[in-house]
Amino acid sequence: IDRQVHADSSLRAIELGAGLGSVGIFLAQHKGLDVVVTDQPEAMSLLERNVGMNSEGKRLKAHPLVWGDPAQLKALGSFDLVVGSDVTYRPDCLDELLGSIRQLLRPGGRAFL
Repeated sequence: IDRQVHADSSLRAIELGAGLGSVGIFLAQHKGLDVVVTDQPEAMSLLERNVGMNSEGKRLKAHPLVWGDPAQLKALGSFDLVVGSDVTYRPDCLDELLGSIRQLLRPGGRAFL
């Protein structure tokens, strides 16, 4: 990720299954990226609180996302980087995860899981 970000600091990134949002917060604060951190709707209160405490300007936003939901994916737009940490622990959700990544990535974008 570090090499990709150094090449272009104007990249747009999204973190899937963000939990506390640590990866997305790091990318926004230390790499200067515009970042959207996402998680299931029931996990949003803590994520939104962390974003509120760590947001600088409009570079960091939190949004609920159910993987595979076409309307939610379309509303988020496309991204240069899709990141996720510990998101492959449920084999029954892998199809939705991979489909979401495909829809969210811009042409030439990269995913890091």
